[in-house]
Amino acid sequence: MRVLKATSGNNIQVIEQPHVEIPTEIDISGFESAVYPKQSASVIRRVEDAVRACKDFLTGVVVTDTFSDHLQRRDWRAGMNEKYGAVFSKVYGSNKLRLNNLASVHLTLTNLAQGVDLFKINDREKAAAVKEIVGKFPDLAGYDDELSVEEKLAFIARVDDVCKGFLELVSKKE
Repeated sequence: MRVLKATSGNNIQVIEQPHVEIPTEIDISGFESAVYPKQSASVIRRVEDAVRACKDFLTGVVVTDTFSDHLQRRDWRAGMNEKYGAVFSKVYGSNKLRLNNLASVHLTLTNLAQGVDLFKINDREKAAAVKEIVGKFPDLAGYDDELSVEEKLAFIARVDDVCKGFLELVSKKE
């Protein structure tokens, strides 16, 4: 993060994100399937994948730039990679504004929502809650380069809310 902040002002802006409490313990109870017991591990793996994707997204950075075209951005990235190596790649790769990161969250949550139905998990209330949460994910078809920075920030705020809602659902209650 310090690497990105050091370059702020040179066509780059790092937008601070509010701190989010990330649950440390996950409760996978209810995601088992009595109907398809052999598939319980598959559903639980989907829960774990969705948890990881949501945690990664919520802890990501927001980096905007004013490059006039993708070639300039690519040249800047190559220079930063050369200068800072894997540290830069990891931090810059976690940019919430990247479509790949948005798609990763969407795909893992959608995959889980399909799994809870397909394999008829035991806790039908959790199944319904997962589907409701996934239904709140904004349409990725509406996310493109034509959106203003403010519109993109509003978009990722909605994804943040979806991730927080999902993590709240699966977090271990005291």
